[in-house]
Amino acid sequence: MTEPSITGGCACGNLRFEASAPPVDVAYCHCKICQRTTGAPVLAFASFPIKDFRYTSGTPAIYFSSEAGERRFCANCGTQIEYRDRLNPPYAEVNVGALDH
Repeated sequence: MTEPSITGGCACGNLRFEASAPPVDVAYCHCKICQRTTGAPVLAFASFPIKDFRYTSGTPAIYFSSEAGERRFCANCGTQIEYRDRLNPPYAEVNVGALDH
C-alpha cells in the first residue's frame, strides 16, 4: 500500500503542489528574512526532497531573498509556498501553513 500524497496550495487556489513522500525534516526558522517574508516571528516548514515535490497547477513567482536562497510564492494572492537553495537545491522547504492537512 502506498502512502497518499501530501498536498497544499496558496490562499486563492492558483498554486497547488504535492509531495509524493513524507518530509525528511520539520523545523522552525526565526531568521530576519523568514520574519520579513512571512510577517511572523517564526516560520514552521517541512523539507521535502526536490525529486518528491512538484507543482500540480500554476507556476510560482520567485523572489531571490539572498545570494543563496529563493522564495516561491503566488503572484496573485502573495502566499509564500517554499524556500529553496538557488543552486542545486536538495529540498523544497514548504511553509507548513500552505499544507492542506
